[in-house]
Amino acid sequence: MLDELKNDLEVYKRELYLEKEKTKVLESKISALERENLFLKNQQQNQSSELEPELLETIETSFSQFHNFLDMLKQAGYGDLCQLVNK
Repeated sequence: MLDELKNDLEVYKRELYLEKEKTKVLESKISALERENLFLKNQQQNQSSELEPELLETIETSFSQFHNFLDMLKQAGYGDLCQLVNK
């Protein structure tokens, strides 16, 4: 009976050791994924902040081109049409 308990104890110690090793591996993977997630979030923020000035410049250019087009319509005698568009 005592030998059986000692044997069970050894089995459980080995299982505990294996579970601890698995836990270490999984914690290491979690840590690596958290670092990667942080890196990707930072990279995404940097890219979006880099795109904002370019996007604003594109929008401003489009508005400028549209107003130039309206001015051309006025010069061509289509002022009434320009007034409808401005409303």
